[in-house]
Amino acid sequence: MYKEAGKLFFSPTDLTTFVKSPFASWMQRLEVESPLSAPEKDPESEMTKSLSQKRYEHEQNLLDDLINQGLHVEEITD
Repeated sequence: MYKEAGKLFFSPTDLTTFVKSPFASWMQRLEVESPLSAPEKDPESEMTKSLSQKRYEHEQNLLDDLINQGLHVEEITD
């Protein structure tokens, strides 16, 4: 989620967050709209870091498999 020219823009992940936890979604919105009043985030745990790394490895492996199958893959960088 980000704000540009006074408008909020939401990603698919933002919508998933809202479905899972409207409270978490509102907290993210508070951080975007009023960063000074948003509570400080908890530090990232070692388990969260490890799971995040595994997610990126899985996504890269899936991408490599698709390319190795000869499929056309378009990467979106921004």
